[in-house]
Amino acid sequence: MPTSGSAGAALPRPDQRDRPAHPGIALRQHYLDPLGISAEDLARALSVPLRQIVETEAGARPLDADMAFRLALFFDVPARWWLEMQAHHDADDPERLSALREVVTPFAGLDDVLVTPSGIRHLDVASKPSGPLRVPVPEALLSRLRAVAERSPARPSREPTVVELDDGTPILTGR
Repeated sequence: MPTSGSAGAALPRPDQRDRPAHPGIALRQHYLDPLGISAEDLARALSVPLRQIVETEAGARPLDADMAFRLALFFDVPARWWLEMQAHHDADDPERLSALREVVTPFAGLDDVLVTPSGIRHLDVASKPSGPLRVPVPEALLSRLRAVAERSPARPSREPTVVELDDGTPILTGR
């Protein structure tokens, strides 16, 4: 029977090859194995049950905030690293997204607002142009965006648009 540190992760299904690795698998492959730390040693150092480490390493248990803090203290790195790995893994789950698309009804008023991570900005519907919202963009920013686009893999065509929030923060969006 292989040890938890040497057990291979299950091969990803074709629809999940590009999905970010589960943080537990990354923990084993990129931290524990190279440092020669066993699951037993890690469980003891973090004061958690061995089963919790084994399940996390296998990608069968999500990495929660408590584990992120423990790993942060153990490796002297930000807990946010571990939580962001879990968030990226969770957010790129095509099966979950597909299942939810069938039951979630999109908000009908999105044409009248700009949605950002910090909230929404109401657009002036009365003066709203019939086409996409256009805001002048400095040539230096356009050059940088073009350079990034040239290095990026091909994606469905979108028209990039820069808008400015009430506080003056420019936001890149598109339709």
